[in-house]
Amino acid sequence: GGTRGDYALSVSFKTGKKIARPVSLGAGETAVPFAVEAGTTIKVGVKAGKGSTVVPRILRIEGPGGFLLAAGGPGKAASDALGKTVLVRGGDYVLYLDDSSGTGGAATVTIKRKQPKPAKRRIDLRARAIGNASGERLAVSDVVDATGGAVGVALPGDGGPDSLIAGASVVVPAGAVSSPTPIIVATAADVKPKGNDGGAGPSVFFGPEGLRFGEDVDVTIPFDVAQFQGDFADLRIYTRDARGKVTLVPGPYQVDVENGTCTFPVSHFSSFRAARAGAGGSGGGGEAKFLGVWKQVTQVEPTDLVFLIVSKADGVQIVAGTTTDTFCTRSPLYPVFTPLDTVLEIVNGRLRFKGAEQQSPEFEAASESEVPTNCETF
Repeated sequence: GGTRGDYALSVSFKTGKKIARPVSLGAGETAVPFAVEAGTTIKVGVKAGKGSTVVPRILRIEGPGGFLLAAGGPGKAASDALGKTVLVRGGDYVLYLDDSSGTGGAATVTIKRKQPKPAKRRIDLRARAIGNASGERLAVSDVVDATGGAVGVALPGDGGPDSLIAGASVVVPAGAVSSPTPIIVATAADVKPKGNDGGAGPSVFFGPEGLRFGEDVDVTIPFDVAQFQGDFADLRIYTRDARGKVTLVPGPYQVDVENGTCTFPVSHFSSFRAARAGAGGSGGGGEAKFLGVWKQVTQVEPTDLVFLIVSKADGVQIVAGTTTDTFCTRSPLYPVFTPLDTVLEIVNGRLRFKGAEQQSPEFEAASESEVPTNCETF
């Protein structure tokens, strides 16, 4: 009725405490699907039907998030059971059974469920202007508890809205928050990249702003893949805190080219935006994207380790060793101070020699610690 003020909202529901159903056990495994709320305690029992000669056995339970509980105990002649088991995540599970006698026949499976009491929660939705430079206003929210969860804006192909921040999301692992916490993903005023970097995607707000987690959460934001032409060495992620301070989020970043998103871990919430190094002015990042240690993707022999060392001082050098640390060779490839962008290129995140044939070696970013210890310090 348009009346503003404080309201109390309560939701109550009840699900069946026990699932009992007949199953026919034969050759191979028999799957019994069931669903539970997060934190539910279950007990499972299966026994042969009247007059049946089957010897039923509980094999395992599979569930969301890669959950796997292996059983396979000896059981009894005509029955098997699984004691109290807490299923931390809510969702769909599958119980797998088989007949160890090999004769096949009827059996009855029983799954007893005991749900946890719902915790009282306080949700604080503070007044905040949501929107960006184009005037778009969009926010999604959900409550995540100690078992973890995900909140985000689905891509249009997955039924989501046609929005600049489609694909933005956060995945909260179990234990990251200690109590039910409202999570918000929304449009935001543009985060201005620092220095000569230029924006390469929309700014996305994750709230409550400043919320800190017990362990890192994975934040995903959309960005303009076309700006990078398959080379993401110049990709940067900037964050702006509640006081307006803009800082760089350290990599590495996980890029999803098909969906045009970038994922990275964070310890607290704020606003985030993708950027491209050097895109704010002239140039596209220069030769800096080539500097560092690169590891050859396909080796000549299984024990060979071939690295490409690219530095401003020594140019491009090959370091080759073996996993047995018996020998190491090092040789320069080009005269010192050769312009790197005239001899090297990066395609789909891999470095290769410019103008080389298709079968020429390709290199991926590596770390100095991966080089064999018998190779001298570089």
